[in-house]
Amino acid sequence: MENPPQRSTIALWLHEAGVVDENARKRPRSSYKRFARAKVNELWQIDGFVYRLFDTAHTHITIYQLIDDASRFDLGSQAFSAPENGVDARATLAAAIDSYGRPQEVLSDNGEAFATYHRGRLSDTERWLAGLGVWSIAGFAPQTQGKDERSHQTIIRYLDARTPTTLGQVQQLLVEYRTYYNTKRRHQGLNHGKMHITPATAREILDHATAPTQPVDPDVLWAKIATYYHSMHGGFPTGRENALDKVAASPKAHNHDSEPIHQDSHPIDDLSVAAITSASSNSWDIPDELWINRSGVVTILKYRLYVGTRWKNRLIYSQVSNNHAEFFTAHDGELLFSFPLPITLLHRPAGGQINIGHVEGMWHRRPPEIKPILSRPRPTRRKKP
Repeated sequence: MENPPQRSTIALWLHEAGVVDENARKRPRSSYKRFARAKVNELWQIDGFVYRLFDTAHTHITIYQLIDDASRFDLGSQAFSAPENGVDARATLAAAIDSYGRPQEVLSDNGEAFATYHRGRLSDTERWLAGLGVWSIAGFAPQTQGKDERSHQTIIRYLDARTPTTLGQVQQLLVEYRTYYNTKRRHQGLNHGKMHITPATAREILDHATAPTQPVDPDVLWAKIATYYHSMHGGFPTGRENALDKVAASPKAHNHDSEPIHQDSHPIDDLSVAAITSASSNSWDIPDELWINRSGVVTILKYRLYVGTRWKNRLIYSQVSNNHAEFFTAHDGELLFSFPLPITLLHRPAGGQINIGHVEGMWHRRPPEIKPILSRPRPTRRKKP
C-alpha cells in the first residue's frame, strides 16, 4: 500500500462503526485525583526557571519559586544572575526556613541544583536538607510539580507587565508580587466553604505539620537509592541487564554540583558500588560511560552527535555487541538511541555537530528535529579587497 491511512483516520472509521469510543486514550477528567497535602509545611515545592529582562541585551536571570503545597503560599521567590545552581537554590530554601520553619519534605525536579538520587548520587542540596531532617523527593514529569509550574505563568505575567530591565528591579518586584499573591489575590484552587481564599488565609486556617528535629541518617538516604534501583528490575527490558548493572554501579556520576561520594562513604548493601571510569569494554573503544553536554551533544568515535537538548547534562551507558551500539540513559536505564558500527553518515553538514538523524540505521527514542537550514553548507565569505 503506497499511502496507508493515518491512525486518526482509522480511529474515526472504528468510531463510526461503533467498535471503539472516541478518544479512548484520553482519561475522563472525573478520573483525576487532586494531589495536595493536608497540612502547611508538610511539603514544599521548589523550581527554577529562566527569565529574560527587558534590557537591550535581553539578559537572562534565574528565578527560584518556592511554594507550600497545601496553602499555595509563596514562601520566598528569589532571583539570581547565575544559571540554575545548588548554591542559589539552597539560599532560597534557607531564607524560607528562617522565616517559616522547616518543612517535612521538599519536592523538586531532577536538576543538578536539587535532587539527583534518581541518577544514583546525592547532591549538596539533598545532603544539606538531610542535615536539617528534611526529605528530598523528585519526579520525572512536570506534572509532578504542577502547582509550581502553574505559578510560573502568574509570576511571569506580573513581571512582563512591568518590564524590568535590571536584576535589582526584579528582586523588588518579587517582594511586591509576594504581597499581592499571598494576601490580596484569591486563589482559584483554595476553597473555604463556598468562597475562594488567599494563600495567606489558607496558611492561617490549615493545620501545620510538625517540624523535623532530627537529621536524616545518610544510610537511610542511600537506602532510598537502593530501593529506587531495585524497583527498576521488574520493568527492565529483557537482554539489557548489563546496562542496568551499570546504572546501579554509579553513585557519583559526573556530579557538577557536589563533591563525589566515594565508594566507602555509605555503601549500599545489596548493590555493588563502583567508581565511574572512562574505560571501554569493547573492541570499538567506545567508553562505557558518556556525558551528553548542555547543548544535547555527545561525542562518539570522534563524531559530535546531537541527540536533543531534552537529555542535556545526562549520563548515558554504552553496550556494544555484534557491531551494534546501544546507549541507555542512566536515570532510568531505558534505551535512548542505537546505531550499527562503523558509523556511516547519510549527510554531514559543514558545522561541527551532526544530528543523529543523519546516522545510517540509527534508532532514537525521540529523534531530534532536523532543521534544513543547519544541514546546508556554510556560505563562503568574500574576502575584502
